[in-house]
Amino acid sequence: MRTLLVLLFSALYCRSAVIEKCLTEQEYLAYTQPKPGELSRRRDLEWYNEERRLVAEKRQIANMHELKYDHGLEKDAKRIKTCEDLKHSYNFRLAQYFTEESELIWYAFSRKAPKSFDYNNFQDYFHPLQTAFIFCNLTIECNIPFQIWTKTTQMAINATIILGYRGTFSESDLKHGPPGSQCTRGKNKKGLCIAPPRSEMETSASKNIFGLSLHIANLTTAAESQTRNQVK
Repeated sequence: MRTLLVLLFSALYCRSAVIEKCLTEQEYLAYTQPKPGELSRRRDLEWYNEERRLVAEKRQIANMHELKYDHGLEKDAKRIKTCEDLKHSYNFRLAQYFTEESELIWYAFSRKAPKSFDYNNFQDYFHPLQTAFIFCNLTIECNIPFQIWTKTTQMAINATIILGYRGTFSESDLKHGPPGSQCTRGKNKKGLCIAPPRSEMETSASKNIFGLSLHIANLTTAAESQTRNQVK
């Protein structure tokens, strides 16, 4: 009887997992192929890399890396068991998941850009140090925070893109300069940095916590300084 209960519980647990399987690279290529009658291009990996190249040119980001499909991220994605788990983790981030902190970091960096910028245009696929990409279908529909102009709302999704292997995002991740000018392993033909091995790019949980605490402290100090200047 006990064995039967364990098996039933395991079956229910597996069925309730939000991410059970992610597409292989071949499956993703087939999924993003235009269907008969479709006029617009689907957002494939090439599209995301082109967006990264364009934003690197516009914002003068020197260390924007190329994204490559990595089915090895599926193991990390399977940590997402419920809709509540569907958020940034210690070694990956969702391509679309709004956080005000990320917006503030992007805003602070973009003020230094030579061209005009929009405050509300940050997407996590602009994170320059992400190098891995995987597409995962969800077993149930989940809501995630999403921003439209200045309004934050909830968006229902049934699939997600996961980017690795950075779980954090800070202004120090963004290097100013001509695109491709600060690549540790050279750049490709489009000017995107060639990715180092995963072991060099991955953020540990301890570094994630330390980096977040340090960044919050810096933001607090900057805010206090601005307040004092306004009082003067």
